[in-house]
Amino acid sequence: MKVAINTQTAIGNKSGFGSYVSNLIRYVPQVSDVEYVSIENLEYKKDLNTPQRLFWDQIGFLQKMSQHKGIDLIHQPSFSAPIFTTKKTVVTIHDIIPVIFPENLAPASRFFFSKVMPFSYRFADHYLTDSQHSKNDIMERLHIPDEKITVTHLAASEEYRVLNSKADKEKIEGIKKKYNIPEDYFLHIGTIEPRKNISMLVEAFYEGVVKNKLPYCLVIVGKKGWWYENLFARVQELGLEKKVIFTGYTDLEEMPYLCSGATAFTFPSLYEGFGLPPLEAMQCGAPVICSNASSLPEVVGEAGILLSPTDQAAWSKALHDVATDEKQRQKMSLASVEQAKKFSWQKCSELTVKVYEDVLKAN
Repeated sequence: MKVAINTQTAIGNKSGFGSYVSNLIRYVPQVSDVEYVSIENLEYKKDLNTPQRLFWDQIGFLQKMSQHKGIDLIHQPSFSAPIFTTKKTVVTIHDIIPVIFPENLAPASRFFFSKVMPFSYRFADHYLTDSQHSKNDIMERLHIPDEKITVTHLAASEEYRVLNSKADKEKIEGIKKKYNIPEDYFLHIGTIEPRKNISMLVEAFYEGVVKNKLPYCLVIVGKKGWWYENLFARVQELGLEKKVIFTGYTDLEEMPYLCSGATAFTFPSLYEGFGLPPLEAMQCGAPVICSNASSLPEVVGEAGILLSPTDQAAWSKALHDVATDEKQRQKMSLASVEQAKKFSWQKCSELTVKVYEDVLKAN
């Protein structure tokens, strides 16, 4: 079986989409005889803007693919499905956040993500998605039938692991020094945009940690998305410039060390199609305080503290309790590692290959 996969998201500042693609092309050949043909345009060194993305998905990708013979099936692992093709097509719909929260996007992006992408999905033969919650949303909002959607839970990359050797600890200290991070810190990873609910996290951190004079800071890792100005302004209003540290986008190789060095990982998101950052943190043994919204309980299970993303008082208490209770942190750390073992790229890849086979067998 020869599968053409759109690997453009693995170029530039790799996000969760890029991690998904990289792990698929790494693990699928290990569990099957599938031959992946990576289709990408190396001229695009950075993340694509909306017009570039539309052109690449619908025209550039197919032009590049035509240079390869014997393609049996197309897998579009993110963004819009190619419309102008007669090839069998599998699409991964990670979530339909733009359909549910279109107001969080700029007008051009809103049209592409909430209109063009859903329209393109109707041309696919089968759909993969990251969680049962996302599958339910897809069925309800896009009216795609149950039997055409397969849930393939994601997993953390093997680079995320418990790091406790002397060399690992020295690397953690080096990265903390690089970003001026003090000894003890809470961590959040994700693009800075309204859905991530970081403003509430900052307020809870101020109430539960700073006001109680606990020696912790809050480290926020991720690139600027949109409508982040109010967050930065609020940090200044509260006088938290030295307590809330924005690192910007960091190299992926630094992420496991940041997770391992954290007192706890915090993730108050209003909605996620899966929630890879908490899982990556758990695989590093970090205690996790997480939103109970959307798919996140599927990922975190009973290993972390699950809270309503709108209950600031509960978040303040949880941050305070975790900061002051070492035994609780140790218990949560062990539970995190056990929960992370339930997810693997091998399972995800095996299910993906099964879908390829079923699609090719179908008339």
